[in-house]
Amino acid sequence: MNEFKIGQTFDGSYPPMAAVWCNMNEADLVFNEEENKFKIVSRDPEKNRIAEEEEAKLAEALNKKTTKKKKSTKTKKTSE
Repeated sequence: MNEFKIGQTFDGSYPPMAAVWCNMNEADLVFNEEENKFKIVSRDPEKNRIAEEEEAKLAEALNKKTTKKKKSTKTKKTSE
C-alpha cells in the first residue's frame, strides 16, 4: 500500500493512488508550473503549516549532517 502525506511532491505527474488518498484525507494535488511538480496540500491550512515546519526541520537536520560529513572527509596534510 502506498503511503502519502501532506507536503509530499511528485515530479511531472503523480500516481493515481495519490489522488485517491487525497480524496479520502481532505487534501488536494496542486500543480506548480515553474517546478513542474505536484504537491499534496490539505484543505486545512493548519495541517499545511505543520507539514511545512516539519519539512524545514528535516531539511535543516539533513543540511547539518551533510556539512559534518564534508568536514570529516577533509584529509590532513602530513609532513614527510
